[in-house]
Amino acid sequence: MVEPPVSGSVGVSIVQNIQSMLAKRTEAGETLFAGPCFFANIWNQWFADSGYWQGPRCQLAPARSLRVSFDLSCPVPTTGFRSRGNPLSSTPPSESVSPDLQQRLRELEEKERRYHALFNGTFQLSGTISCDGILTDANSSALRLVGVELADVVGLPFVETPWWSHSPAEQQRLREGIRIACQGKFVRFETSHVDRQGQRHYIDFSLNPVFDSNGEVGYLIAEGRDITAHEEASRELLRLKNLYAVLSRVNHALLHARDEDTLLQTICEIAAGQEEIPLAWIGFRQNGSTRIEPLAWAGEALAAIHDFFFDIDCSEPVAGNLTSIENRPLVIDSLLEEPGFLPWRDILKHYRLFSLAAFPLSRRGDEMEGILVVYAGTSGYFHGGTLGLFEEMAQNTSYALGVFAREQERRRAEEALARSESRYRELVENANSVILRLDPQGRVTFFNEFAERLLGFDRKEVLGRPAWETFVPVTDDSGRNLKRMLEQLLLRPEDYRYNVNQNLCRDGSRVWIAWTNKIIEDDTGQVREILSIGHDITAERQQAELLERKASEEEIRNALLRLALEPISQQEFLQQSLRQIVLAPWLGLLPQGGIFLCAGDGREMFLAADYHFTVEQRDVCTRVRFGECLCGKVAAERRAYFGEQLGEPFARLLNNPKQDQNVLPLLAGDELLGVLTVYLPTGRPRDVLSEAFLSGAADILAIGISRRQTEMTLRQHDALMQRLIDTIPIPIYYKDTELIYQGCNDYFARDILALPKSAIVGKNMYDIAPEDLARVYEEADLELLRSGETQVYHTEVRYADGCRHGVIIHKAVIMREDGTPYGIVGAILDITEHQKLQEQLRHAQKVEALGTLTGGIAHDFNNILTAIMGYASILQLKLARDSEMGVIVNQILDTTEKAANLTYSLLTYSRKQVAKPKAVDINQAICGIETMLRRVLPETIEFATRLCEEKLMVLADQPQLEQVLVNMATNARDAMPSGGRLEIRSEALVIDESFVRQQGFGAPGNYVRLTVSDNGEGIPEEIVDRIFDPFFTTKQVGRGTGLGLSISYGIIKQHHGHIRVESKPGKGTVFSIYLPLTEHVGTAAEETVRLLPAGGSELILVVEDDDAVRQVSRAVLEEVGYKVLVAVDGREALDLYRQREREIDLVLTDIIMPRMTGLELFQEIRKNDPEVRILFTSGYTFDALEDHGIEEGEVDIIFKPVAPLELLGGIRRLLDSSKSG
Repeated sequence: MVEPPVSGSVGVSIVQNIQSMLAKRTEAGETLFAGPCFFANIWNQWFADSGYWQGPRCQLAPARSLRVSFDLSCPVPTTGFRSRGNPLSSTPPSESVSPDLQQRLRELEEKERRYHALFNGTFQLSGTISCDGILTDANSSALRLVGVELADVVGLPFVETPWWSHSPAEQQRLREGIRIACQGKFVRFETSHVDRQGQRHYIDFSLNPVFDSNGEVGYLIAEGRDITAHEEASRELLRLKNLYAVLSRVNHALLHARDEDTLLQTICEIAAGQEEIPLAWIGFRQNGSTRIEPLAWAGEALAAIHDFFFDIDCSEPVAGNLTSIENRPLVIDSLLEEPGFLPWRDILKHYRLFSLAAFPLSRRGDEMEGILVVYAGTSGYFHGGTLGLFEEMAQNTSYALGVFAREQERRRAEEALARSESRYRELVENANSVILRLDPQGRVTFFNEFAERLLGFDRKEVLGRPAWETFVPVTDDSGRNLKRMLEQLLLRPEDYRYNVNQNLCRDGSRVWIAWTNKIIEDDTGQVREILSIGHDITAERQQAELLERKASEEEIRNALLRLALEPISQQEFLQQSLRQIVLAPWLGLLPQGGIFLCAGDGREMFLAADYHFTVEQRDVCTRVRFGECLCGKVAAERRAYFGEQLGEPFARLLNNPKQDQNVLPLLAGDELLGVLTVYLPTGRPRDVLSEAFLSGAADILAIGISRRQTEMTLRQHDALMQRLIDTIPIPIYYKDTELIYQGCNDYFARDILALPKSAIVGKNMYDIAPEDLARVYEEADLELLRSGETQVYHTEVRYADGCRHGVIIHKAVIMREDGTPYGIVGAILDITEHQKLQEQLRHAQKVEALGTLTGGIAHDFNNILTAIMGYASILQLKLARDSEMGVIVNQILDTTEKAANLTYSLLTYSRKQVAKPKAVDINQAICGIETMLRRVLPETIEFATRLCEEKLMVLADQPQLEQVLVNMATNARDAMPSGGRLEIRSEALVIDESFVRQQGFGAPGNYVRLTVSDNGEGIPEEIVDRIFDPFFTTKQVGRGTGLGLSISYGIIKQHHGHIRVESKPGKGTVFSIYLPLTEHVGTAAEETVRLLPAGGSELILVVEDDDAVRQVSRAVLEEVGYKVLVAVDGREALDLYRQREREIDLVLTDIIMPRMTGLELFQEIRKNDPEVRILFTSGYTFDALEDHGIEEGEVDIIFKPVAPLELLGGIRRLLDSSKSG
C-alpha cells in the first residue's frame, strides 16, 4: 500500500484541474462536456498531481459516440478517506500528522464535495456498475426518475433495480449488454424506464468499460439520455403525414368552389369522411340572431342534425354554446359527461357522438360569424395534430369565405364608384387599393397614395410617363408580354374590364394586383381616360399557387389512374404516364425519364419507354442487369434512391452531366415489375412532397402494368378456350352465377338460337327466349347452383330451323379453387336421329335391338367423344391446373367421361327391343305377366290386381309395357324390404281441357290409367323430381344401374303416354301411367369424356374418315413429337403408303370407312410389306366388326372413345414390340 506524502507540494487541486481543462476546451472550441473521458481524465490528473495515488489510473474504452457522463468509482487513496459523502475518516487525524497535510485533507474534502455536486447536477442519468453487475453509485437525475434513494439501490444487482424491473425483456438486454461491456466493448441501445408516476421514458442507454493499468475492465460507467420528446414527436409527425391528405382535399375544394353553399357542403363531406367522424356541420348566424343553426352537414349521423344548434348568449348550453369559443376552438372530450348535453345523452349514445370540437368561422377578419362543428366516435379524439388539422381546415374555410365576401364587396365598390363620381377623390385618397388614371396614350395621370406605399414609387416619378416605363414590367414570370397587353387595353378597353397581372416595385420585387378597369368617355363618346382600381392579391396568389400545386398533383394522379384503367396498350400507357410525370412543372425535373420492365429471367430489365433519351442513352439502357447501375441497384434492393449522383459512363451521355437521379421500384405486392427513373439538376434540395408524389406515381404505374399483364394472360387463355369450344361439334355454352351468358361455341349460336355470339354474350335467357321457357331454364340452373350436382336430362328443344329436336342436356357447375361456384357449363347433344333409329330397331329382339341401336349411336358418339377428349386433353396440358380456364377444361373432361360411361352402359344393357306397336288389351297384358311378377316378389309382399271390367285396348309394344311393369314391381320390392302390399290397377279415363290445365300434361281424349302402388318406404321429397333421370339411383353400388325408371319413362313417352309419381316418406309410392288408345313415339341417347398423352419421333400414317377424329388424332400425335401423314379413306392411305413406304413406321386406321375399309387396306399393304405395323380403331363393338371378318384377338385394335394417353400407349407398345422382335 502506498502512503500519501506528509510534506512537499500538494500539486494542482481538483477544482483548479477542472477549471484548467474547461478553459483549454473552451479556447480550442471543443464541447465542455465531451463524454465519460472528460471526468475520468480530471480524476486521473488530480491523483497524479497530488501524489496521493501511484496505482492504476482510470481508463475508458474507446466509444463510437461520446456523451456527458461521469464516474465516481475510480481508485482512491486508502489512507485518510472513507465512504463517498464523508471524504475524511471519522477518526480524527493523528497528532503526528503535520498541519500541512491536515490543510491539504481539508482542501481535498472541499474539492470532493464540489466534484459530487457536478456529478449530481447533470441532467443525464449516470451511475457505475461493478463487473459482476452490482450497482455501486447513481446520480440524482437517475434516482429522481424512479423515486428512490441511493441507499435503496446501491449494492443491488443493476438488473433488479426499478429502472429495469418493469420489463423482463429489457432486463435480458441489460444482462447481455453488461456481459459484452465486461469484455471491453462499448455497448449502446435504446430502452425505456418507467418513472414513479407510471409514465414511460424512452432512453438512449450506454455502457462504457473502464480499464485498469493491466488492461482489465475494472468497472462500467452506465449512462442514459432521455429521448422521449423525440420519440413522441416522430410518432406525431407520422400521424400528421397521414392527415395531410385530408387537408389537401380541403384545399382542393377551396380552390375550385364556385359559391359559398357548395364550399360549405364540400367541407362537411370531407370532415365526415374521416374514419372516426360520424357527423360534421357548419352554421352561421342569420339576420343578427344569436342562434347558430346548421346550414350544411354530412355524415352517418345526419338524422341527429336537427337536434343540435348553438346559442351565443345562453349561460347554459342548449346543445353546447359559443361563450367559451370566442376566436379559439372549443373541445369537449366527453359529451356524455358534459352537463349541458345531458338532455341529449340518448341521441349521443345512439349515434356514437362521444366528443366534439367547434371551430370559429369568419368572413371578415377576426369577427366570429359561424362555426364548424365536428363530432367524433371516440372520447378525447380532438388533440394534437388532429385538432390542428381541423383548426387549419376552419382557417382555410374562413379564408375562402373571406375571398367570396371580398369579391362581393369589390363589386359593390365599383357600382358605388360609378354612381358617386363627386365623392371619387375622397374615396381614392383613403382607399386601401391602387387607383390609377391613364390617358388614351397609356400615360399615368393619377397615382394615389396607397399606390405609392405599395409600389414604392413617388407619384412624380410616375405621372406623365407610360405605365410600362415604371411599375409595369415588360413581361411577367410566365413570359406574358405586359407592354403589349397594356397597349391592347388602350385599344380595346372593353376586353380588359377585369385583369390580373404582376407589377414591379421600385426595389425590384414584384406584386400581384387584380385590376378593375373602367372606361370614362367624353361628351362625344370618345375615350377620355381609363380608371383602374387594383387590389394587392400577392398573398392570395401565393396561397392559390400552393393550392394549385396540390390540385395539380391530384389531377396528375387521377390522370395516371385513368391511364392505368383505360383499354390502351402497355406501350401507350407507359409513354403517356411518363410524359405526365416528367412534365409536371412543380416537380422541377429535367425533361428526360425512362421506365424499365423486368425481362423473363428475373435478373434483367429492358427499356420499355423513355422520354427524350438520346440514341446513346437508348444503346446503353437497352438491357440493364440487376445491380449493374443505379437502376439495377434499385431493382436488386427494391428500394427507392432520391437525388443520387449519376455515375460514369452514363453521366457523359446526358446533355448536362451535372444531374441527379431519382429511381423508384415498381412493385405489385412483393413482385418487382420494373423501375422508374427521372432526372433533376444537381444540388437541388430534396423535396419531401415531390418524393412522396413520385412514390405514389410509381405505385399507380405498377397497378397499370400488372393489370395489363394479367389481362394479356387472360385474353390468351380466353382465346385458346374459345378455339377449343368452337372445335367441339355439339352446342356448348357457359354462364356466370348470375345466369348471364359469358360465351358459347358456333354450334350453339347458329343451330340453337340463330343469333351472333355478340347478341348472346352478356344476356340472360329472358333477353333471348320467351318468358315461360326462360323461367323453366332459370329454375333448373338455380337448382344446379344450389345442389352443385351435375344435371343430365332428356328434353325437346326448338332449333333455329324451327323443328323440335330431342336432345340430352348435360350441365355442370364450374367451381373455383376455394370451392365456390364460378358459373355453369352446358352441352346439348341432338339425339333426334338416334330416336328415329330406335323406332326402327324396336322390331328386333331386345338384346339384338339394344346392341344394334347402341352400336350405331356409339360409333358416331364415340367419334365425337374422341375429338372432345383429344382437344380438351391438349388444352389441359397447356394450362395451369389451378387457373380458371384449367377448371373449365377439367369440367369438360369430367362431362365427356360421364358421357363415355353412359355409352358403355347402353352397350352393355341388352334387354331392349325395337317397338312394334299393335293393339293390346291392357288387362290381358297384366294377367299374362302376373305370374312372372309373383316370382319377382318375395312371399312377404302381398300382390294384388284390380282390373277394369271393360276391355281397354291401346296401340303398344306389349313386351315394352311388360318391361315397364317389371321395373315398377322391382322398385316396389326394394322399397319394402320388410314386406308390404303391391297393387296394380287399371281403369278408363276421359281427359278434358280442365284436367290438362290442372295437371299440366296430356291432350283431351280417352285414356287408360294404370296405377302401381305400394306402402313401402316412399321417396324423399328432394329427389322425387330426379327419379326418371338416367343413371340416377339411391341403391348401393352394384345393386342398381339407375336406368330402370328412365327406360320406363322413355317407353311410356314413346307410346305418347304420361307417367306421374306421388310419394310420401313412410307412406308409400303411387306411379300413375296414362296411355291413349292410339299413337307412338321414340326415346333417347347419351353423352361423352376424356384423357391425356406420351411420345416419340416416328412417322405415322393416320387413316380416318371422320374429320374431327382425324384432326384431333393428328394434333395429339404431333403434340408428343410424332410426324404425321393423314388420309380420309383407305384408297388415299394406300397411295400415300406406296409413295413413302420406307419412311412410315406405323399405320393408325379406322376399320369402317367408305371406298376401302381398314381391313382391306391392311390386306393390300401386307402383300408388299408383310411386316407392316398397323393399329386399328373403331367406334363399333366386336359384335358389329364380326360382320366385316374381324375376329377378336386377330388384330391390334383400340375402341373409341379413346383417350390420348391410351392411344399413345398403344402406339408406343406396338412400335417398341416390333423393334424388340
